[in-house]
Amino acid sequence: MRFLSARVGPFYVWQVPILLAVLVGAGLAAYFYAPERSTAPAGGLAEGEQLVPVQRGTLTDAIATSGTVVFPMREEASFSVAGEVGEVLVSVGSVVREGDVLAQLDAATIASLERDVAKAEVDLRDAQEALVEALGEPDASEVAAADDAVTLSRRALENAQADLELTLKNTARDEADARDAIQDAMDAVQDALDVADEAAEDYAQTFVQWLGVPASAVNADLDPAGVLGALQLDLDALFDDRQVLNHELSWMEPPDDDPATLWDELVVFIWKTLYVGRLAGTCPDGPPYEGRCVEHELEEAWTGLEDARTAVDDKRAVVDDAQAALENTLGKTARDVLSAEEAVEKAENALAADEDSANDLLIETEALDVVLLRREVTVAEHALEEAREDLRNAVLTAPVSGIVEDVSLEAGDRPGEQSGQGAQQAASGSITILDPSVVEVDGSVDEIDVLAVSVGMPVAVSLSALEGETLTGEIVEIGAASSGQSDVVTFPVTVRLDVPAGLTLRDGLSAVSEIVLAQYAGELLIPTSSVSGSIISPVVRVSVDGVVEERRVTLGPSDDFWVVVIDGLSEGEQVVMPEPAAAAQGGGGAFRTVFGGGPRRPRGGGGGGGG
Repeated sequence: MRFLSARVGPFYVWQVPILLAVLVGAGLAAYFYAPERSTAPAGGLAEGEQLVPVQRGTLTDAIATSGTVVFPMREEASFSVAGEVGEVLVSVGSVVREGDVLAQLDAATIASLERDVAKAEVDLRDAQEALVEALGEPDASEVAAADDAVTLSRRALENAQADLELTLKNTARDEADARDAIQDAMDAVQDALDVADEAAEDYAQTFVQWLGVPASAVNADLDPAGVLGALQLDLDALFDDRQVLNHELSWMEPPDDDPATLWDELVVFIWKTLYVGRLAGTCPDGPPYEGRCVEHELEEAWTGLEDARTAVDDKRAVVDDAQAALENTLGKTARDVLSAEEAVEKAENALAADEDSANDLLIETEALDVVLLRREVTVAEHALEEAREDLRNAVLTAPVSGIVEDVSLEAGDRPGEQSGQGAQQAASGSITILDPSVVEVDGSVDEIDVLAVSVGMPVAVSLSALEGETLTGEIVEIGAASSGQSDVVTFPVTVRLDVPAGLTLRDGLSAVSEIVLAQYAGELLIPTSSVSGSIISPVVRVSVDGVVEERRVTLGPSDDFWVVVIDGLSEGEQVVMPEPAAAAQGGGGAFRTVFGGGPRRPRGGGGGGGG
């Protein structure tokens, strides 16, 4: 202390921490290597205390949220054609497969629709015959051959268009992959540059550490010999002649810093007098045993800087390769697209030629009656298709497999017709089918916990209707925030359940979802109420051969009751804790206040068992 008080005055500000770091380090070492176990006066259990064994178990950190069972997948089926319902073949709770008949219109309505189909077929036939008669009758075999050629040309065009679309998708993907590769390589170059910058700083700081040289005076482009030469430094002259302060030599007058030199004589003096290990300026044969060599550490820092700069060059070469690959990809994709476009153009020309040949077989005329007949054929074709669609819709089929949840149809209803005088809306009626294969539980978490929750996390779900059983699931959606009546911000969470085979659930069942954040298995556990002391230095009272002693422990994670013991206790030892009534009145002291003795968010606890 005499040395410090005598020399603090002329120190530079940045020199003080170096000296203090050496002295404080020695003090901390003495403190932390001192014995850490203390024994309280011998004694037994006091009134309201009990012994609890130290045991291994699992500590679970989880969030509990309440909600209900929901079935999100529903499909509604209804008649799209007017008529009277003749029969409904399902009821609420019926199990159906996709395509099963749910209901059908009455026989009179179906007969009327069949009549409409037959009439539309006759009308189309008449329109086609009238058109053929107006145009003249070409040779049937030639017409068939021409039609076949047109059909084949259309298929060839469709295939060429599909190939072009696929080529465009593949080329876009290949170009995107090549550009991503360039970006990844450029990111790697930037990372390597950052590492090189850090290595340059470390290189300069090595000179600062040993010689007190300002970092700005270190040329990072020079190796240690070059820097030392530029600074006119001789490491052997600086560090070979040294005397270490000890119990025999407790005082030595430090030198004044010479402003004519770039290095700091005081820093060198501190190394030579306060560092207790072997110290060498240069070391041709390697660093001294149990000591340090200035030249060796400067060379190590320079090697790290050179390696970092080499890595930058390597990453830049990868960027060049990725850019060349992109250019090759662009050339190839351009050729592929051009080839596919030419194939489409060729197919279009072939189709146009075949259609011209087919049209040449017909005796075309510009008469208005032929134009009218062609339009009548088109109208008749649409009318026939609509009549056939109405007939198909006279039978209502299940759009998906599932369970019938609601039936708002019954025999005698007339869906699709106007109801009431002047009514503007048709009478409604439908059958709702629920898909039981997808079961979800809704719930919510508050803003304190939402950042710890993510989609895909496992969830344990318990239902009031299934006492003693737990189902599994995972989070599939986390919604946007909302505020309740007390301005508490919550986030809706949706859990997809894994329903065991043979188990049937109902919509609206109450459920509690436990979202597991972390588990610590096979850890030593003790009750939090058995811990006293401070959060920095916790202690427990241990019963050893009937004598209670205090022991310092190292603790890990905890929940509302259990805490993990990292060091200080062994499995099977007995610790003292307040009995439940005493603990409820505030047992545990300051340490229990840190763990939390008041209300907490719902959390799952574990660790009571010895498994």
